[in-house]
Amino acid sequence: IHSKGNLSPKSQQSCPECQRRENVLHNEHERLLHVYNENRKLNEQLRLATLTNHQYQEENSKLKQHLTKMNTHLKEYQVNYDLLKDKLTLEKINQPKQNIPTDPIKRLRHELQIYNEVIAAKQQKEQEQIDYYSFQSWTPKK
Repeated sequence: IHSKGNLSPKSQQSCPECQRRENVLHNEHERLLHVYNENRKLNEQLRLATLTNHQYQEENSKLKQHLTKMNTHLKEYQVNYDLLKDKLTLEKINQPKQNIPTDPIKRLRHELQIYNEVIAAKQQKEQEQIDYYSFQSWTPKK
């Protein structure tokens, strides 16, 4: 191995071992730069994927809350529907037979009138609930 201070002009050309070491060092340096750049790209991809995942988790949480709220509304509507259906059935059963017209057209008109009354009551109840929940969603949380 030659030291730089003691090189004669003839020996200033590097020996084959030194050239090989220089090539190895240069190649390793290039490889490390490539690995470093690849690592930077992968870290950026990981950062973006983590950010996207966090956004998806927030959206998923909001959707779950909304789904829970909608399921609650659907259960309330089902209960109200069942109550109205039972009420209509009871009204039909409890009506005196003399009030029900025997003429098929009159009977259908009478049933349609009762049906429309039940639907109107149901729509009014639903609108009251919508108004209530709309007010709740716009009311600031404490």
